[in-house]
Amino acid sequence: LRPDDIRCLQLLGETLLALRKPTEARAVLQDAIRLNSNVSGLYAKLLAAIKAEEGPEGVKKALKAYISRAGDERNASMLAGCGSYY
Repeated sequence: LRPDDIRCLQLLGETLLALRKPTEARAVLQDAIRLNSNVSGLYAKLLAAIKAEEGPEGVKKALKAYISRAGDERNASMLAGCGSYY
């Protein structure tokens, strides 16, 4: 396994999820998302791992955290872009 290869991490996470090891799958998928959050399907697999581990309430918390983090990142990038204007 190459820890810097998104595809390897994604396949490992999917395999661990299929083997009913959601805690391990979650950790691997979070690492993959940290490397590149734009890879298709990573977040959906992470939500599946969270659901298997914590149930529907865990998924709701994870989605809320994701939405707030995405909003914060969007706002920060917008402010960074406006910084040169002022």
